[in-house]
Amino acid sequence: MERILLLLILLAPLAHANESPFEWEIQTGALKGSVHAAIGYELTSKHFVSLGLGYVPSESDRDAFNIYSLNYMYRGTTEYSFSAWDNEINLKPINFGVSTIYADHEALFFSLPEGIPSGYYAPTALRILFEYELAAEISSDTDVFIKWSVLDVGLINYARNYSFYRDNYELLGLAGISSWGVGIRKAF
Repeated sequence: MERILLLLILLAPLAHANESPFEWEIQTGALKGSVHAAIGYELTSKHFVSLGLGYVPSESDRDAFNIYSLNYMYRGTTEYSFSAWDNEINLKPINFGVSTIYADHEALFFSLPEGIPSGYYAPTALRILFEYELAAEISSDTDVFIKWSVLDVGLINYARNYSFYRDNYELLGLAGISSWGVGIRKAF
């Protein structure tokens, strides 16, 4: 948690008009921790990359840990405008991304532990997320969003055991392999 606060304190003086290709975002959930802070950059029109740090608090069966992320997001230009609370809102429904996350928990590993045959399964600390985001622009430099994420292993398991997920979860079984979160993003 201290690292996230330090990141935000260091970034605060950089905030200025929205002409910059830089942005920051804070989110919760979507397989990136209870709180996840990221700093991003617009590579080219519609293509964004970011680095982030998430925090997962301890629970009765595990210690707290951090989640580090490298993210890519394609943000389409389709927008639907409407008025709410005396404000113009632009709904942006075409946003897809992929993230690589690394968790530094002692029960997870980056390389296979001794005694496990090579190739038996992939390291558990390093995962790929496939993401969809529904964003709403609430001002010229600020978006709020809902994000849905699916782990790479979840997608593989879904393909291998489709009938199980279809029969036991909603939305053609996708509710069994996805996680969602909310967040805010601001250009600086």
